[in-house]
Amino acid sequence: MAVEDDLRDHVLDLFAGLGPLRCARMFSGLGIYVEQDVMFAMISSSGTVYLKSDDSTDAAFTAAGSHPFTYTRKNGET
Repeated sequence: MAVEDDLRDHVLDLFAGLGPLRCARMFSGLGIYVEQDVMFAMISSSGTVYLKSDDSTDAAFTAAGSHPFTYTRKNGET
């Protein structure tokens, strides 16, 4: 299932303050890029928005109730 245009537009509006944004297909969702092609988020085909994180932000995202993006490969590996 592809990401609906309305959801894409809403997410782009939420992040508009970061500067010029662009989207590109990623898996069956969309990657969201800012500045010189820095990917910082993705919208999955289910409509979930995932933000990139690192050691400095993982705890805050977890405390807010978020969970990491995962997918299962054809061989069953997650």
